[in-house]
Amino acid sequence: MLFHPFRAPRPARWLALISLAFAVAQFPAGVEGEEMAQPLLVTFASADGSQFRAVIERPEDIARVQTALEGDGYAGIPNGALAAGDGGFNAPHAWHMTGVEIVDVTIELCDGNASFVDEDLDYWLTNVGRFCPWSATVLAAEPFGTAPTPSPPAPTPSPSPPAVPTSSPIPPPVPSEPENPSAVEPDTTSDTGTGTTTTLPATGTGANGPGSVPISGLILGLLVAIAVLTAGSLRAKGTRAGSAV
Repeated sequence: MLFHPFRAPRPARWLALISLAFAVAQFPAGVEGEEMAQPLLVTFASADGSQFRAVIERPEDIARVQTALEGDGYAGIPNGALAAGDGGFNAPHAWHMTGVEIVDVTIELCDGNASFVDEDLDYWLTNVGRFCPWSATVLAAEPFGTAPTPSPPAPTPSPSPPAVPTSSPIPPPVPSEPENPSAVEPDTTSDTGTGTTTTLPATGTGANGPGSVPISGLILGLLVAIAVLTAGSLRAKGTRAGSAV
């Protein structure tokens, strides 16, 4: 495909337009010094010595104020609309100026001294509406709106958790079970032949096994048996001796 030697192809033209638009968007709208200008709170003196304060925002007016501070103090005519209240910066006056510009020529109606406005405030606010002292001079200037930002409050310390005891409480003692929990009462037997009552030890699940008689019980039983036999033998001998007599 052949292109006209003096006309770029359409894709190239679109690319060029996009690049131009991007370059225009990146170009600053004004002078860097104007964007970075810091408003000034300027103290002016009227011809009779009465003072007032006004906020100067335009970069060219700020430059004129700085030049006046370095020279004779005259920067031009501060010209602005009048508003009730001190505006937060023009105390002790009950008025302040808004939209102040420093110019070279104004109408004579708004010319005067700050004391004139104080003496007839209603007239100046209602009929004149502006203040433009021709002979005002700059006494001082300071950055406006640069009050230090208050530091954030210190964080409130959180309460510490209660202390955890390092030693665990001692558990109550557990009662021990008896050695022979199923022991029964001892049996009482009677010897019908001799009239002697013999108490046998209880049986249980002790060390001698279930239903077994302890060794001491066996010995006691043997002694009882020997006593019974001895008593029977003596009784028999006594009966034979009685018969012989």
